Amino acid sequence: MTGAAGGIGAALLVEAEGQARASGHDAMTLQTLTENPAIHLYERFGFTVVETRTDPDYEAVTGVGGYHRMVKRLA
Repeated sequence: MTGAAGGIGAALLVEAEGQARASGHDAMTLQTLTENPAIHLYERFGFTVVETRTDPDYEAVTGVGGYHRMVKRLA
Protein backbone atom coordinates (compact mmCIF):
# COMPACT_ATOMS: atom_id res chain seq x y z
CA MET A 1 0.00 0.00 0.00
CA THR A 2 1.28 3.41 -0.84
CA GLY A 3 0.68 6.86 0.54
CA ALA A 4 -0.02 8.05 4.06
CA ALA A 5 -3.75 7.40 3.88
CA GLY A 6 -3.27 3.79 2.76
CA GLY A 7 -0.75 3.23 5.53
CA ILE A 8 -2.96 4.74 8.20
CA GLY A 9 -6.06 2.95 6.91
CA ALA A 10 -4.21 -0.38 6.79
CA ALA A 11 -2.85 0.13 10.31
CA LEU A 12 -6.33 0.90 11.63
CA LEU A 13 -7.78 -2.21 9.99
CA VAL A 14 -5.02 -4.40 11.42
CA GLU A 15 -5.62 -2.97 14.91
CA ALA A 16 -9.41 -3.34 14.64
CA GLU A 17 -9.07 -6.94 13.48
CA GLY A 18 -6.67 -7.73 16.31
CA GLN A 19 -9.10 -6.33 18.85
CA ALA A 20 -12.03 -8.16 17.29
CA ARG A 21 -10.15 -11.48 17.36
CA ALA A 22 -8.98 -10.89 20.94
CA SER A 23 -12.60 -10.28 21.94
CA GLY A 24 -13.67 -13.57 20.35
CA HIS A 25 -15.63 -12.16 17.42
CA ASP A 26 -15.90 -14.25 14.28
CA ALA A 27 -16.64 -11.41 11.83
CA MET A 28 -16.21 -7.71 11.23
CA THR A 29 -18.63 -5.47 9.36
CA LEU A 30 -18.42 -1.98 7.97
CA GLN A 31 -20.55 0.39 5.97
CA THR A 32 -19.09 2.72 3.36
CA LEU A 33 -20.33 5.02 0.62
CA THR A 34 -20.47 3.44 -2.82
CA GLU A 35 -18.04 6.05 -4.19
CA ASN A 36 -15.44 5.61 -1.41
CA PRO A 37 -12.04 4.77 -2.95
CA ALA A 38 -11.14 2.94 0.29
CA ILE A 39 -13.38 0.07 -0.86
CA HIS A 40 -10.30 -1.36 -2.60
CA LEU A 41 -8.39 -1.27 0.69
CA TYR A 42 -11.22 -3.07 2.47
CA GLU A 43 -11.31 -5.72 -0.26
CA ARG A 44 -7.54 -6.24 0.01
CA PHE A 45 -8.07 -6.89 3.70
CA GLY A 46 -10.68 -9.56 2.99
CA PHE A 47 -13.95 -7.64 3.22
CA THR A 48 -16.67 -8.47 0.71
CA VAL A 49 -19.77 -6.51 -0.21
CA VAL A 50 -22.85 -8.29 1.11
CA GLU A 51 -25.40 -5.55 0.49
CA THR A 52 -25.64 -2.40 -1.60
CA ARG A 53 -28.35 0.18 -1.08
CA THR A 54 -29.04 3.09 -3.38
CA ASP A 55 -31.58 5.87 -3.12
CA PRO A 56 -32.18 8.31 -6.00
CA ASP A 57 -33.68 10.92 -3.65
CA TYR A 58 -30.66 10.76 -1.32
CA GLU A 59 -28.34 10.99 -4.32
CA ALA A 60 -30.19 14.04 -5.65
CA VAL A 61 -29.59 15.87 -2.37
CA THR A 62 -26.11 14.62 -1.45
CA GLY A 63 -24.54 13.52 -4.72
CA VAL A 64 -23.85 10.12 -3.14
CA GLY A 65 -25.56 7.14 -4.73
CA GLY A 66 -25.72 4.90 -1.70
CA TYR A 67 -23.68 2.60 0.49
CA HIS A 68 -22.18 -0.85 0.70
CA ARG A 69 -22.29 -3.09 3.75
CA MET A 70 -19.12 -5.20 3.85
CA VAL A 71 -18.20 -8.24 5.97
CA LYS A 72 -14.96 -10.03 6.79
CA ARG A 73 -15.11 -13.46 8.41
CA LEU A 74 -12.41 -13.96 11.05
CA ALA A 75 -12.89 -17.66 11.81
